[in-house]
Amino acid sequence: MEDFVIRRYQSGDEHLINSGFNKIFGLRRSIQEWYWKFKDPNDSRIMISLDKGELLSHYAVQTDRFQYLGETYTVGHSVDTFSVRKAKATSGRSLQKLVMSFFEEFGSAEDVALMYGFPGTRILRLGNMKMDYGRAIPIKYWELTLPFKHKKFAGGDNHPGHPSKINQLWKRAAKRYSASIIRDYQWMHKRFLSRPDHKYQFIRSSSWGRYSLLATFVRHQGAIEVVDIIWDGSSKRHVRFFTEALASVAHRNGITKISMWLSGDEKLEQNLEKYGWIVREEPHKLHLVVKSFVSSIDREELLDRFYLTKGCTDII
Repeated sequence: MEDFVIRRYQSGDEHLINSGFNKIFGLRRSIQEWYWKFKDPNDSRIMISLDKGELLSHYAVQTDRFQYLGETYTVGHSVDTFSVRKAKATSGRSLQKLVMSFFEEFGSAEDVALMYGFPGTRILRLGNMKMDYGRAIPIKYWELTLPFKHKKFAGGDNHPGHPSKINQLWKRAAKRYSASIIRDYQWMHKRFLSRPDHKYQFIRSSSWGRYSLLATFVRHQGAIEVVDIIWDGSSKRHVRFFTEALASVAHRNGITKISMWLSGDEKLEQNLEKYGWIVREEPHKLHLVVKSFVSSIDREELLDRFYLTKGCTDII
């Protein structure tokens, strides 16, 4: 028998968890932010380890609907993983045991069919030794070289647009992706609009009254980060408009760096290169890893198909 307890989240644990998170990561995340991420039990799974009521470690995922080769699954993104810096936690390997218990508890076709995360080099090495992380894909990190020709652009809206038009855009764009989070209005609202005091802005490019491209970006630490982009694969002029609009926002705000994560859309990547975007090493040397709990999802194949942006994460 272990001398600590591993169990599912129970109502009221959030205060202990959020306090531990802030202490470990040196942050001041509000309890409202925690509720945004985890309040809906349908959208998260949480387990903790405790020693006489003291939190030792925490492991959680945020879940999304995910399409893969024509089927829909529940996918989980691991977030807020931590273990306290105390002997009982390290010598007892509380985090490792917690993670393995989490896989056994939630990993299945009926619950979380697939999990993914973004470890750095050190955590990746530990994960491969202890938790079968498997093959990892370096994050494809793009930067827009400035100055770039830009049009006058008033700036992004603080709302992505009409829900039905967003759903129609995703319906067209979804046909281009064999492995992707379902990026409809429901997801846009959950991921961006419902976040407390959100600072996301949106760029839309339209044809004949319908959206052809929708991008989400944020100004962060003196730079612009593109968080997500949905393109239906139609005229490349929409990719050019998106690039010029971002350059205009950067120019008006004295910003010289625009960046984004993007992989899994070869056609979009080719057009980005035409308009000045280049691939560089991801600053934190992060990688994508996946773990499948169902035989119908081949994680090796999925790694190469995964349509990935920062919108798939909770990083920003």
